[in-house]
Amino acid sequence: MLIYCNILFLLGTLWCGFSRSATEIVFARILAGIGGGGLTTVAVVAVSDVVNLRNRGVIQGISNIVFGAGSGLGGVFGGWVNDTWGWRWAFWAQIPVIAISTIAVAKVLHLPLPAPATLEEGERQVSRLERVDIAGSLSLVTALTLLLAALNSGGNIVPWSHPLIGISLVLSVVMLGVFVYIEERIAKEPIIPTALLGRKSVLCACLVNWFMVMGVYTVVSSPSSPP
Repeated sequence: MLIYCNILFLLGTLWCGFSRSATEIVFARILAGIGGGGLTTVAVVAVSDVVNLRNRGVIQGISNIVFGAGSGLGGVFGGWVNDTWGWRWAFWAQIPVIAISTIAVAKVLHLPLPAPATLEEGERQVSRLERVDIAGSLSLVTALTLLLAALNSGGNIVPWSHPLIGISLVLSVVMLGVFVYIEERIAKEPIIPTALLGRKSVLCACLVNWFMVMGVYTVVSSPSSPP
């Protein structure tokens, strides 16, 4: 999956560099975003598989440092590349790094392959799939998508008084309620066990992470000078 995501990211980024219209670059960014999002997620899963619990915090800390440095310096570096070589090179310059990442995953990351599954093991695989909280994931993604659509559209695409904003916010709250119901009543293995949030240490850790990420993105996304 890491190699697959690297290839998608590489193709999308390469396409961005050769785009001839805004529409084309939007679709190229979608392809690159699928690969980049997969890299972020699958890399965390891979670390949990190959690094023991004692050393996992160090590796995740290094990953966070790299992510933070990229988020903070990416805009500055991209602006310099745009002013010096042109905006297309902001994409093309990433190609060697993505290629190195793909080769490194193929050569360095060695995960034990499972033995061929028997019929009984195949049935067990199906039962494992049934334990995946698909309904909870879909309801959560829908709630967040509606919320982001309202917040991003208000004042940018349509005025805050537009019915689309109110409808999106109401539906977001409804889908969040559906998600909580699924997690508490239906899901065999919920992606977010709501009972855990009743524990003070877990709730405090979630709140600390929430406000920390809010602060980071506020700093990263804030313009350096007033428009």
